[in-house]
Amino acid sequence: VDENRIGVTGGSQGGALSITTAVLNPKVKCLAAFYPALADLTGYLHGRGGGWPHAFRNGYMATKERIETSRYYDVANFARKVNVPVFYSYGFNDMTCCPTSTTAAYNAIPTADKERWIIPEIEHWTYPEQNTARSKWMMEQLKNERLHVREQNHFLDLLIQASPMGVLILDFDGRILSANPAVCRL
Repeated sequence: VDENRIGVTGGSQGGALSITTAVLNPKVKCLAAFYPALADLTGYLHGRGGGWPHAFRNGYMATKERIETSRYYDVANFARKVNVPVFYSYGFNDMTCCPTSTTAAYNAIPTADKERWIIPEIEHWTYPEQNTARSKWMMEQLKNERLHVREQNHFLDLLIQASPMGVLILDFDGRILSANPAVCRL
């Protein structure tokens, strides 16, 4: 596994876990979520559809303690901290993860590098074309990340070579892998 090129993706609960993982793990470089569950859980209390599992739909579960606790795992709250590129897709006919809740999570994502595919007629599933688009998008994001890491490594190599201080790079067994010119002058 290339630690510099990790992306997460999923739909429904997997979409929720993808968003959460992208926030909690700094190794994640891109995120693709389809109709994430657990988003905008208290939406029903504010006159709009709420996220699956619809705990507050009829109001009887809406105690102060439950509302407060739901904030800890509401994906819309995690979405506010997403800082990687995002591919996001859902439909308007999804009765499991309603479009108002998935839209609330999408709108909370602060990054400007996000792409949304809305398929109006779709329910709680995906078309093959969505999966193809997601795969192509993720491969492009991870390819760009590889190029970014190469550029960073090249810049670091230039700094080491230009340093007036001696720099030795060793492997885990203590063998010299490289030495900059300042070391060679010693």
